[in-house]
Amino acid sequence: MPPTEAADRDVLDLTPRGITALRLTAFDTQTTAFSMLPADESMVGDITDAVTAKNLQRTNLIKKIQDILGIAEGTFGLKSGSYHSFKPCDLNALTDAELYFLCDTIETRATHFLVAMTPKGLTAGMVTALDTNQADFKAAMKLQGKLEGDRDLATELRHIDGNALFDELSDMNQTARNFWINTDEAKANDYIIYDSPNQQNRTGAIPGMSVISRAFTGIVAGSNFTIWNDGPESFEVYFSLTDNGVPVNGIMLPIPANQNQATTAAALGFDSGAGITHFCIRNTGVNETRYRVRLG
Repeated sequence: MPPTEAADRDVLDLTPRGITALRLTAFDTQTTAFSMLPADESMVGDITDAVTAKNLQRTNLIKKIQDILGIAEGTFGLKSGSYHSFKPCDLNALTDAELYFLCDTIETRATHFLVAMTPKGLTAGMVTALDTNQADFKAAMKLQGKLEGDRDLATELRHIDGNALFDELSDMNQTARNFWINTDEAKANDYIIYDSPNQQNRTGAIPGMSVISRAFTGIVAGSNFTIWNDGPESFEVYFSLTDNGVPVNGIMLPIPANQNQATTAAALGFDSGAGITHFCIRNTGVNETRYRVRLG
């Protein structure tokens, strides 16, 4: 059962702990708003289309500039000052902004030399077409920039809102789990969040002054563990040479009552080459306590 459905089921019991119908409704509203944020894939698709459209305008713009430069070369010659006043260059190497501003120079010089260049093929219509293309190019650049900015903002909002939702869900689940842990284990387990199908989760109880072992697969030194102590006694976690064994070289991590810790296998003493591969939990108190362990 999803944790939020469990909370709806148990709301009357949990209201004194701050999990109220109003709070659950607010969480549902926030979840719906989060789901309505535009998907990144669709925004990337819009940006790709915008880039394609802009690049088409850019290609057309370069062709028009090249045509005018060719007429200027034919009119004045490559070495003339008049030709170089058009600022000829490698157009394909220019940034979008540089190409846009070069258009101003080309239009100004072409208008200035219109009469002189007409015998070689320049027309007022060519200058007007360049101006129109430049305006379309500017609009395409602005659209691309807007879409990229919208995506950046949406990504930030997804990050902020997603974290806020997870924090709220985690807080309610921890509260509910603590409420049920000693009276109804089945209900308590309804409030465990499984973040990924690749994660391995282990839960249970440890009698006072005892050691248990739990098996995991695929552990390497860098494997990430998160360990919760949901009970009244502190316990220690570590890797040992045997099931229900002792820490090797004193390497272990104490977890106080009702606390949690994130760590790695290496920090718990894991060493596959030395055979230190058995995950152990040792209850150092006299009362039974409960644990949750997540690998991944």
